[in-house]
Amino acid sequence: MDGTKRETVLEPAPVSVTGTRQKTVTDPATGVTYTPLSPPRYRELQHASNEIKHQDGPGAQIEKKSHHHPQLSSNRSHHSELTMPRDCLAFRLATHDDFAGVVAMSEGVYGGLDYLPSHYHAFIDDPQRLVVLAELDCQIVGLSSAFIVDGGEVYIEKALRVAESCRGLGISRRLTEHVDRLVRSHFPTVERKRKLVADAGKIESLKKKGMEVVCRLPTTTFVDEPNSRGSQSACAIRAANNIFGTIENNLPTLPEIRRLHANDMPSVLRPEVSRKLLTNGLMSGRWDALNFCEENFLYLFNNGFSLFADDTEPFVESFSFGKCFQVPSGLQYFVDLHASEERHVKAHLFKHFAEMCRCDTELPIYLTVSVAEEAMVEAVETFCSEVLCLRPFDLCHDSLGVVVEGKL
Repeated sequence: MDGTKRETVLEPAPVSVTGTRQKTVTDPATGVTYTPLSPPRYRELQHASNEIKHQDGPGAQIEKKSHHHPQLSSNRSHHSELTMPRDCLAFRLATHDDFAGVVAMSEGVYGGLDYLPSHYHAFIDDPQRLVVLAELDCQIVGLSSAFIVDGGEVYIEKALRVAESCRGLGISRRLTEHVDRLVRSHFPTVERKRKLVADAGKIESLKKKGMEVVCRLPTTTFVDEPNSRGSQSACAIRAANNIFGTIENNLPTLPEIRRLHANDMPSVLRPEVSRKLLTNGLMSGRWDALNFCEENFLYLFNNGFSLFADDTEPFVESFSFGKCFQVPSGLQYFVDLHASEERHVKAHLFKHFAEMCRCDTELPIYLTVSVAEEAMVEAVETFCSEVLCLRPFDLCHDSLGVVVEGKL
């Protein structure tokens, strides 16, 4: 990494097996090799976090700069100030070789549905992304990434996470600030920042920082487990029988949904479609709020997303993206649904469910549906539960889907 393109990025510190550095160890269960923080070191940092929270409240952060690590002494009073030096936290761009350390640090993220492991190497190679690590004592303790979209005018903050043992030390804030600086340096055309917020309590604080809510993309997740699936063909037949049963009961016939290709985009990329289906011209691409433009459509096409739409002429009345990928707990099939009528919602869900049933696996399959129209959430939940016979799967980051944006 060229030193002229970074502000405070530190090169990876070499790990020595002699002197004061701890030896690397290999976890026999996972095969991951890492340099562990000593228990006393963890206790020092956690005690520092507790002291500051006690003195200055939960929003306080550690900012004092020092050239030495904090040391506990027997005569230190319970209420004395203990700080984590600013220069003991190092930042650098991630590499392919960091994969094992990132996976170990991310264990348990998103309730077993973390998309990062299956996308990590692609993110590293993507010229439109920066993946940044935070290190403490040569151990990876945090990660965040920037995704440059909308013709280079916007960056989306993605995949932010901090090791569970190091939370509460202000690492996520400092990591985010560092990524902001890197984006300004590496992508000078970027003017705005966009992010998906899963914690309702953070929205007001982000508004105070100049960010505003630009759209909502609530998501709902369901699981189809092997013991209830029987077989992939039986899975599809089950749903088809339920669909035909509703049609026989004189409910409206579902519209035809077809797979689109790059040369079909003119029927989708119409201003009428954006006005009818989108808020502020933003569509959903697996938790990313993207401008409704050809460049973003092509990016999704080229990165494994399938595009479906109805066959209405001269322009479509609904469209959706679908992508299946591996997560720690199984497979996840993600649907980004843009429709304003229930019949279109049901037709798209059935189409994607048929695609999902083609996955040849004995692992659980998680169907996650993001909708651009909040009024359609209930229709999604009812259809997936009662017609597709999928079990709701509760995730703490699901449902809210608030997207905020502000000046970088």
